[in-house]
Amino acid sequence: MLNLLVDFKNNSQFYIINSIAILVLWLPALFMYYSLFNYLKVKDKPKYLNKLAISLITLDIILSTIFSSISLVFVNLDIVSISTDSVIALTTLVLGYLFIAIYYFVIFIWSHYLWMIFDETKINTLSDKVSYDKITKVVNDVDSNNVYLNFLEGVRKNRKLKMNKNSATAKFFLESCGIVKINVEEISQQKFYSTQEANSKEAVYEKLNKNTKKTDPIKPENTKSVEKTEKDKKETKTEKND
Repeated sequence: MLNLLVDFKNNSQFYIINSIAILVLWLPALFMYYSLFNYLKVKDKPKYLNKLAISLITLDIILSTIFSSISLVFVNLDIVSISTDSVIALTTLVLGYLFIAIYYFVIFIWSHYLWMIFDETKINTLSDKVSYDKITKVVNDVDSNNVYLNFLEGVRKNRKLKMNKNSATAKFFLESCGIVKINVEEISQQKFYSTQEANSKEAVYEKLNKNTKKTDPIKPENTKSVEKTEKDKKETKTEKND
């Protein structure tokens, strides 16, 4: 075990792994703060900012950076002992990646809880821009305590954003839907989404059938008839020439 830790401490691949951790954290983080800056510049439009969520995600970024930095320090310097330094370096690196995973989960799954803007043509969140003409239905679900924004991504892919009815985000969303004249229906989200998925699959199936459909080949009987007709024409022409 001691030899394994010593090898780990002297392994150059550790620096690569640590550098990747910092890179995959700060590239999207910089984009997030750039988007946040643009959000703050928006005036006279319905918008919502969850300051607590922004604070927590910022704390997550800071902690991940700190743990990754500590990991580099302990792998480069002999602070306690080789084995202890290696254990600390590995542990802090794992913690750094854990906070990175949390960050990615939030920005891809819950980004609409960070901020939301309703502009002239679309709804903007950190990771989604939903055009009004792509919205299939806004559902105030009668079977759960959630509100759903259903929309098309691309041509046929159905997507949805879920918000808890008791959250400030959902309340802002419903109020803003009224401002921009988006209809909100109180129906079952599960039934609606199942129907949408079935319709999409049926449309794809029909399109596939059209693309693969081929013209029926000429039947053998028809081929013989054509050959016979051509032969008769030639004989008739020969008789006329005679």
